[in-house]
Amino acid sequence: MIKMDLLSKVYSEYDKNIRKKRFVAVIVILMMFFAIWISSTDYAPQSLMLINSIPVERDAKFIIKPSKENLIAPNALHNTTFYKSIVQYVHDQSHVEHCSNRRYIIYRCNAGKLCGGIGDRQKGIITAFLLALLTKRTFIIDVSNPCKLETILRPSLYDWTTCKDYALSVPAVDSMSLHLIGDHTFRSKISKQDFRQWNKTVVFIMLNWLSFPGIRQHDVTKVMNLFTAITNEEAIRVVLESLFKPSHSMDTEINAFNRNQRQDRHLVCAHIRTGGNPSIPLDSKSDRRNPNVSIIFSFLEKYDTHENVIYIATDADEVKNNSYLTFKNVITLKRKIVHVDKLGNMQMDTACEGYFTAILEQYILAGCDTLILTHSNLGFMAAYERGVVDQLFLYNKKINVIQRAKTLEDIYNVYGYI
Repeated sequence: MIKMDLLSKVYSEYDKNIRKKRFVAVIVILMMFFAIWISSTDYAPQSLMLINSIPVERDAKFIIKPSKENLIAPNALHNTTFYKSIVQYVHDQSHVEHCSNRRYIIYRCNAGKLCGGIGDRQKGIITAFLLALLTKRTFIIDVSNPCKLETILRPSLYDWTTCKDYALSVPAVDSMSLHLIGDHTFRSKISKQDFRQWNKTVVFIMLNWLSFPGIRQHDVTKVMNLFTAITNEEAIRVVLESLFKPSHSMDTEINAFNRNQRQDRHLVCAHIRTGGNPSIPLDSKSDRRNPNVSIIFSFLEKYDTHENVIYIATDADEVKNNSYLTFKNVITLKRKIVHVDKLGNMQMDTACEGYFTAILEQYILAGCDTLILTHSNLGFMAAYERGVVDQLFLYNKKINVIQRAKTLEDIYNVYGYI
């Protein structure tokens, strides 16, 4: 009898231990599922949202260090040496703990300075970033004309606001400025540029051009194998996506456009840049690009069905108004048209709203199923961000026809954008 009681106690204790282990195992499994679920939702804490979340500098002394692996998102271009070099650059920059231990390249566009339109500015930013990549300097964007770029776009893979306040406070004696707007001489010699001559802590750069041929030929580029198996057009897309993502307010506008106006229809877009016209009175009168709008509208007629929606982006109110008279299924952004480099005495609020609208329009164009371009850097950059040649058409003024693009390089072949 005593043996039976003892045996019963042993089995009872054993059963308790089994139940405890099962309970612990269930709890662990539930916690694992919860962690997986929360990291895939909008409720994930910032520490779990690793992709595209390079930490913002909290103070001038300490910067959180992300892991390189957390920076890589799935994309065919992310297998290129070019993208991996950017990832390495981001990783290396994030591990410099003190702002005082850095050297800087700052792309600058401030009040009172001509910087060009949206596309020109993007070209300048891309070139300045590539120079930062070659020189291993921290890259910063300082745009306040007509308002701060940070109010419209956020840093993406690379945080171009890191140590910005510190860099802007560096004494003038330890900085140098390169005013390179329209400087074709510097651009033509960039392949031989001796970066050791940039011996100041901060290098301010103001420019509005791309120089892929020159940068590709630089000795540092060759050592890095930077442009192996990537086109210039693909490199533009990678840089823009690495630097920028929409602000929260921009995201809201894009989502509202897709939900309320696009409505899951095939989006057919035409970006019609006319040049000097009454909607932008300060635009150069000599800039009469004058695309044949009738040719473009005739091309669009076949898309004017319920399955499609036609979107017109233009610098001319007259073109917008005529589109309403021509098509049944047409939409535009009913906002003031501005050119960010030709504002005159425009009120700051109006100018900033126009700046916001121009970049919103570019995001919309980048998401179009069918895209027709005229001569405009804003449209070219949208096409590169779109990233595919399928259903891309180019209005060729020289022969007054709309051509189907065979490669993204055809944009250069038709317009000579650089």
